[in-house]
Amino acid sequence: MKYLRIISATLAILSPVLLLLGIALSLTPTYADTFLAALNDKYERLYSLEGEKTVIVGGSSVAFGYESDILEKYLERPVVNFGLYAALGTKLMLDLSIDAIGAGDIVLLAPELDAQTLSLYFNAESTWQASEERRDMLRHLDIDDSLAMLGGAWRYVTASGGAQLGGALPSPEGAYRRDSFDAAGDLEYPREHNVMMGYYDAKHPVTLHPDIVSEDFIAYLNAYIAECKARGATVYFVFCPVNSLALTEASDPDALLAYLKAQLDCPVLGSPEEHVFEPGYFYDTNFHLNDAGVIAHTVAVTKEILRDMRIPSIVSEKIPPAPALPMIDLIYDGEDENAQDFTYELTDMGMMITGLTERGKEKQILTVPVGADGYYVTLIGPRALEGGCATTLILPSDTHVFSFETDAFSGSGLSHLVFGILDDMAIMPPESFDGVGSDFTVHVLAGSTFNVGYFWGECGLTFRFDAQEYLPTAS
Repeated sequence: MKYLRIISATLAILSPVLLLLGIALSLTPTYADTFLAALNDKYERLYSLEGEKTVIVGGSSVAFGYESDILEKYLERPVVNFGLYAALGTKLMLDLSIDAIGAGDIVLLAPELDAQTLSLYFNAESTWQASEERRDMLRHLDIDDSLAMLGGAWRYVTASGGAQLGGALPSPEGAYRRDSFDAAGDLEYPREHNVMMGYYDAKHPVTLHPDIVSEDFIAYLNAYIAECKARGATVYFVFCPVNSLALTEASDPDALLAYLKAQLDCPVLGSPEEHVFEPGYFYDTNFHLNDAGVIAHTVAVTKEILRDMRIPSIVSEKIPPAPALPMIDLIYDGEDENAQDFTYELTDMGMMITGLTERGKEKQILTVPVGADGYYVTLIGPRALEGGCATTLILPSDTHVFSFETDAFSGSGLSHLVFGILDDMAIMPPESFDGVGSDFTVHVLAGSTFNVGYFWGECGLTFRFDAQEYLPTAS
């Protein structure tokens, strides 16, 4: 009887978990049009190619950073661009790719030079979303990540089920769509020039220093390298592109290079400095290249590989000049009643909200003005809502705000953030949401992709597609 009670209690505990797991595995794909869904296509190409190939493993700097045709031309083998999204983690891309590596393959390890991607970080919810059509991918996960997937199943099921029941399946626009990739896995969506305000992402600076690399990641990477070599492959570590404006004073690229050469059991090609490019070559992050930048970076990596392999070939592709940086229009010649609720500071990138006026402190619902004092309002500054009683902050359809600065919500207690725009790429989130209420919810318009967007989708927020209810005057 004692053992029967133990078995019954165990089944009672496991049954809901197993039911939840079964639901997660059987759901109809919700994210089939999104950026993350491209992992299914990249995985299919990786495991369907026969013979020798080049495999580039990394995150979105790989997706945004390579012209596979150039590599294929000089290395004389098909290329698999196996990079997608930092939120998935470098470890997942390593785990998914290792069983496809064979004799004669060339493997390029190209993670972003960032503490998250140079660690064993793993995101279960993003992996659930990315593997909807190829659940067989999950067989590559180790026990720790498998348990993390189990823990993340509830959030995935509720988000996916809610989107399906509400008829709001995410369908992004622009570069962040599944069909923006070509057969090799390169991002082929046209990216003509730098679209970042200020020409770099100030909230995600880049520090080229050994401290950004975790020791357990080095050990894991070396185990991957050893397995690739045992399978007869050649492995290189190559550097990702970095926006020169994003480099911090703490950067020591020579120290980073020396550290990687001493720690990794494969050749390290080139140097970090050789892949620091001017801002005109970038697109929307400090690691994402535009069309001209892709060619410049791919040519540099191709030359480094040929040099190490002692292949006597001249890379004839011409490197295009960096596209001109677009002018920033900051002048606002209108009047906005909501401007009276905030205080401001003029910056090189427009007007930044710095706090609340006495009038603003008394309001429970605040609407960010389009402009103030002759300039567009473009930034929500640190602790901008502190000292007030507002529970709701609205950014209307004609907002020019492009960034919430670090600690923007500290001291606010905010419960509702409302977006009157559809484009999740138009506004950068803060580094954290410290200071918001426990019931904090982001309200977006039907058809919005904030919940699965490249920047907002990884913030772990609750989204509702009811922003119109908060925008009675929106057209």
